[in-house]
Amino acid sequence: MKKIKLLLVGILLPILSYATVLVDSDFEDGTFSNWVPKMSNECWEVDSSTALEGAKNLKAIDLYIDSYIYVSTNVVFDLTNYDYEWKFMMDSLDPTSGNKYWFWLAANSSDFNDSNIKGYLVGVQYDSSNDNLSIWKVNGISDVTNIVESTFDVGSAAFSVKVTRSSGGVWSLFYKEDTSFVSMTPGGTATDTSITNGLTTTGPYFISTSSNSGNFRFDACTISRETPSIPVPIITSSAGTNVSAYVNEEVTFDITATVGTTSYGGLFSTNKTSGSTFTDKNGYFSLVSTFAWTPNTIGSYTVIFTSTNETGTTTLPVHIEVTEITKYNLWINELHYENASTDANEGVEICGKAGINLANYTVYAYDGNAGGYYYSEDLSGIIPDEDNSCYGAVWFPIAPLQGGPDGLALVKKASQEVLYFISYGGSFKATAGPADGMDSVDIGVSEPSTSPTNSSLQLKKSGSYYEDFDWTAPSLYSHDLINDGQTVKLKGAILIVQ
Repeated sequence: MKKIKLLLVGILLPILSYATVLVDSDFEDGTFSNWVPKMSNECWEVDSSTALEGAKNLKAIDLYIDSYIYVSTNVVFDLTNYDYEWKFMMDSLDPTSGNKYWFWLAANSSDFNDSNIKGYLVGVQYDSSNDNLSIWKVNGISDVTNIVESTFDVGSAAFSVKVTRSSGGVWSLFYKEDTSFVSMTPGGTATDTSITNGLTTTGPYFISTSSNSGNFRFDACTISRETPSIPVPIITSSAGTNVSAYVNEEVTFDITATVGTTSYGGLFSTNKTSGSTFTDKNGYFSLVSTFAWTPNTIGSYTVIFTSTNETGTTTLPVHIEVTEITKYNLWINELHYENASTDANEGVEICGKAGINLANYTVYAYDGNAGGYYYSEDLSGIIPDEDNSCYGAVWFPIAPLQGGPDGLALVKKASQEVLYFISYGGSFKATAGPADGMDSVDIGVSEPSTSPTNSSLQLKKSGSYYEDFDWTAPSLYSHDLINDGQTVKLKGAILIVQ
């Protein structure tokens, strides 16, 4: 079976979203009736003398005392299933540890001084560390984490803030050092999903000394919610879009369609190749189906896979190029190099299609330490037809064979083409001879020094060429015979070497 492994091929496409405005306060009507003040309405006023945007804004009243004040409004936040955006403008004095301000983006209490309050806020000096505009996560007043810290050192001038949060938990901070939301500067991003439930309140908070209690203004506040983005489906192929296959060899690969976390969709193909299988899928999230096909004809084929959801349709063409498989039908089938006491019966067995003239081939014995070959054996004879199987085996005594890590190369004399370069006891790179520069392929088994003299390493299993079989631990030798536990069968799509 031919397994094609992972190579993702994706398609980026536009998305659709739908916004709902939850808060829209510019205070131009002269009131702040939707906002609930801390202490009393006397702490706040709608002021027209120095509006941030338009003619009016919300302003803290000069109280001449050291104090904190805030206003809040109720918004039920569902951070798991929606994307959110907050925008507002602020103006105050240059922040210090005694004069600071922030905006609660989403909190679980309308009492912003509650010691157990949880949620997220944006502003300056919340943890009294510096004046950089930042987003904090608050898990109780004593458990505060700065999750996004911008490089914007807030001063005494008015500025604008935008914060977004995706349903996947990505927080993004933007700012502008004037009263505009156009061309804002990115302040950083972070992912945090640790607080999502019970968030029902939002609003600005201001702490000041008595001489600065009237120096806070707030304006142009909007909070909007969007349905999670629903892209058209994205289709990927575990084999990529250009696949190589062979006649009479199965090719398989997975097709995955991502239809969206809240979207229902389908995955199918309308032009499957004859004899192939691919099961149509329908559902949410990711849809996966396996394409399987055993081609019987050389050629170029294109299979188009299609996925749909409520947004649109995506197609992915996969091109399959089918050729004849090229495999040698002559190989090293058995070997013996090590046994107890004095080494005996050392050599290799060559197996192949009946009728091949072995005089056209040489076996080279390679030293795994130096990389060169230390012995070569010109073969002779004709491969016999064993039991009318169209295959046979011939044993060649070769002594001495070194004990490993060492290797053997089966080479065609005329062209010096290396059919196979195998090794036992480890792999190595050849430095001379026909296999010069090649890395040997370790057969994965070896002969211990306690092996009997009548044992050998052998290929077993059923197949038609070398790659179909497995090398096995020492067992009773089978010189000049196809091995016990090995069945060799004729297959047309192989390269006959003479």
